[in-house]
Amino acid sequence: MNEAQAGRGERVIAGLTLSPERRRLRGPGGEVALEPLVVQLLLMLGEAEGEVVARRAIFDRLWGAAQVGDDSLNRAAASLRRALQEASGGAVGLETVPRTGYRLTGSVEQAAAEPGWSRRATIGGIAAATAAVGGAAWWRLGQRPDGRLEALLAQGEDILRIGLPSARDDATKLFEQAAAMQPDNPRALGLLAYARAYAAITLPPDDAGAAALQADRAIRAALAVKPDQPDAHLALLLLRGSSLDWISTDQKLRALLAMEPDNARVMSWLVALLQAAGMGRESWDLNERLVRLHPLSPASLYRRALKLWIFGRVAEADRVIDPLMQLWPAHPWVWNARFIIFAFTGRAPAAWAMMEDEAHRPATITPSLLRQWEPTLKALDDPVPAKLSAARESNLAAARNSPGQSAYAIMSLAALNQVDAAFDVAGGFLLSRGSVITRRPPKSQGLLVSSPGWRRTQWLFTPATASMRSDPRFLPLCRDIGLVDYWNARRVRPDLLHA
Repeated sequence: MNEAQAGRGERVIAGLTLSPERRRLRGPGGEVALEPLVVQLLLMLGEAEGEVVARRAIFDRLWGAAQVGDDSLNRAAASLRRALQEASGGAVGLETVPRTGYRLTGSVEQAAAEPGWSRRATIGGIAAATAAVGGAAWWRLGQRPDGRLEALLAQGEDILRIGLPSARDDATKLFEQAAAMQPDNPRALGLLAYARAYAAITLPPDDAGAAALQADRAIRAALAVKPDQPDAHLALLLLRGSSLDWISTDQKLRALLAMEPDNARVMSWLVALLQAAGMGRESWDLNERLVRLHPLSPASLYRRALKLWIFGRVAEADRVIDPLMQLWPAHPWVWNARFIIFAFTGRAPAAWAMMEDEAHRPATITPSLLRQWEPTLKALDDPVPAKLSAARESNLAAARNSPGQSAYAIMSLAALNQVDAAFDVAGGFLLSRGSVITRRPPKSQGLLVSSPGWRRTQWLFTPATASMRSDPRFLPLCRDIGLVDYWNARRVRPDLLHA
């Protein structure tokens, strides 16, 4: 098939048809969605006609002068390898040449000999792919500084939307490069402030203080240039989150969204806050806006899957999360969404199979989590007294160990109808009262999982915790953590979906 047969704007590489604008690769194995940087990498390798492309050359083409780590290229290469395998049915591969670079293997010679393949076409495809995510390809603009800056910012925003914790430093470095290039550019300064603030509230306590100071400097620099810069104000809100109540946080997020209605970062935080406050349908509507803006964003799609599960639409949730797992198998939150939906929809053995698959589970799965989940999943699968007792004890122990494990413990205990234990954990976790007090790291810098302003209480409004919502202790718990005041201030009623 030649380029004309492939269709307008499409490229034939190794017998596969690539549409740079649609970011789709199709072949005998089916059609696969690609990330923008993976499109660029494939086009560059196709241009090489089977020869090895040096890692340095790839860094120069894809990231320019931005200082990003080897992990960025390794992730792009791994994504491309999976896409080639799927689209070609195994006929085309990506070979890693140690300490040198990469090359395509398979029917490259046949594709390269077909009409229409040229360096000019390849560069045009790269530019189209970059433009599709709102970035201007700086090499296409003769390396004009403004085009290069836009490319850096667009790539950094892509990384933030993907939401991989291991890649956040890459986004920060891109924003630092952009801010150094134009020190008075409000968007570059605002994005840098946001990236640094997000790091400050998610880093371990020993590192969080220095990161918060860096974020504060970036915030002040951005607001000095543009007093209403939304990302800088969002960064300030993140740093102040522990001192704000639910309604103040909600109002500030909505004010920022009014400044910039398509700001994905503000929308994402408001989506999470609404779900945590029990406003599931309102959260769904806003998340669907995010999906329409960025259809391939894994963060918005795994949330869509979880919300479908919450609404009782389990088959639809599976249809969203399963292909997402194929595209993002190493994404910790995508993996977690697939695991949670399995665990609490009568498929505990499938959830445990994920836990046991050490080669494919994310690094966030610690031995402590395994000790918590093994008896829990056994009890969910077969709730006999001995297994229920073991699950209860493992979850109480886990709840004392960490905030993240407390949230899992509350869901698990409630799903197993251990309602008294679930409320004991909730009281200790959310209000530091009772017999099951969650251990928190000293000198906390307002970690998201325990901050009063950013409480992650989405699990209170899921099918797993339905037994808690039907208990008379539920409303007083919501009152004590400030949710009743929030509902009254907004004059809304929570969905309480399965109560």
